[in-house]
Amino acid sequence: MGQFDKNKKLSFVLNDINSIHYVLEEYQELLKSDQVVEDEVYQIEFVKKVEDTIEPLQKTDGCFEQLDKLSIWGESHLNFDTMDFNGNASETILFSHALKFPELKENVISTAKEIVSYSRRHNDTCNMWVDDLCVFGIEALYLLALNIPEYAYLIGAYLIPYWDSEHADYAVIYTYEITSRFGFDDNMLKMFCYCDNVEARTIMLGGEFYGEQTELDLVEYFEQNPDRYERFKEIMIDRFKEQEFIQYSESEYTSKPIHSFYESIMASSDSIVEEYDVWEDSSDALEEVFMNSTFNNEATLLHQKIEEIIGKPLTGI
Repeated sequence: MGQFDKNKKLSFVLNDINSIHYVLEEYQELLKSDQVVEDEVYQIEFVKKVEDTIEPLQKTDGCFEQLDKLSIWGESHLNFDTMDFNGNASETILFSHALKFPELKENVISTAKEIVSYSRRHNDTCNMWVDDLCVFGIEALYLLALNIPEYAYLIGAYLIPYWDSEHADYAVIYTYEITSRFGFDDNMLKMFCYCDNVEARTIMLGGEFYGEQTELDLVEYFEQNPDRYERFKEIMIDRFKEQEFIQYSESEYTSKPIHSFYESIMASSDSIVEEYDVWEDSSDALEEVFMNSTFNNEATLLHQKIEEIIGKPLTGI
């Protein structure tokens, strides 16, 4: 997989609200029609119109302070002082620029939702690559979450189960970046509930990528704050009304998606992890006491309640 010359350059005029609105809508249509990736490489580049020509976007065209904080992996062209055409940062700069204008808020949100829809529709990082190590979409969603935290859940939804954790692990780290900044409030709890990627749920709680210890023990957190546990269940219900569960693969199919979330809750607890391999011995661990019941009972009751409310099974296979 190499860096190909981009074949779709989408141009707009800086600080021109109508022009930015148009290019965001154009991008939405390309996402909807699966025209953003070709031969497993992202083929979109946003450029700025300057008089009768076009120029590559620069970090100074967006919010420099926020963009500078995104340089957390070596291959990002956001690390460069000057950018040329065919870089990997133009989508990020476009979002950073558009977010400066309140008039474009809804348009930015709609575009972010189309990025998430694209990711979930394909459920494979092979359809996300900008180059050998970078994927499109994640920085755009992170910038949106920084500016409007109620949309942090889109990051969770975007991180699909079939994610290349070896090459695109940096993207998952953004879940921890955002929870560290805002704390585990309703918006971050929603990000957890909308995320079907088990590793991403661990990372957002402050866990190590290949470890099981997390900074936030959700078992303790919920038992000490029963109102937050009730809120968790409410958000899970809303999530399944709005967003279907997607599987890692047919070979690792589960008919109990809610139990997967309770396993993530268990995996955040040192006391449970010390006694069980949560993912290998989940049937035994699920029988442990939780909220004056057991994890299994709580998961089963929530599963049944959601199916009653939405009127269909939680899984489609």
